[in-house]
Amino acid sequence: DSANAAAKGDELDLLADRFRRMAARIEHQLNNLKNNDRQRREMIANVSHDLRTPLTTLHGYLETLQLRKHRMDAAEQAAYLNVA
Repeated sequence: DSANAAAKGDELDLLADRFRRMAARIEHQLNNLKNNDRQRREMIANVSHDLRTPLTTLHGYLETLQLRKHRMDAAEQAAYLNVA
């Protein structure tokens, strides 16, 4: 039954090849997911920084206006609001 053994060997080789190709596809998909996640994190960090910087300045002007509003005349208040 060497023909039968050869057929079983061919079948195992075929299964092993399919398994290797499947593993390669999964690895490729995983690498794509990791890359997409890295890009998403970078974008979120950049957007967060781009929003936080002007908002911090705006918050500072409005906080100063709120703390000093009773000591500021209308022109000074308007100047702070125009900057903010």
